[in-house]
Amino acid sequence: MSQYLPSTIEEQLALAEEFLLSRETDVGTGKQASHRVSPEVYAIAAPLANDLREAGHARIAVHVYSGALDRFLRDLEAEGPLGK
Repeated sequence: MSQYLPSTIEEQLALAEEFLLSRETDVGTGKQASHRVSPEVYAIAAPLANDLREAGHARIAVHVYSGALDRFLRDLEAEGPLGK
């Protein structure tokens, strides 16, 4: 997560915009989900929603998270199939 989640609000907003544009803003409504993450990832991701809300950008954290995950998955795919 530290490699894919930008550290500044401006970069996070740009990542969210990039993600939305890559999906032509059609990201669907989805369903609430919960995921287990390592303590290291939690420490990085947990403050994101509050930081964005305090900066006047409430409800965008899900798109920032999605953009970071999308980047990770694209990089993983580019590396090819996982070995056994």
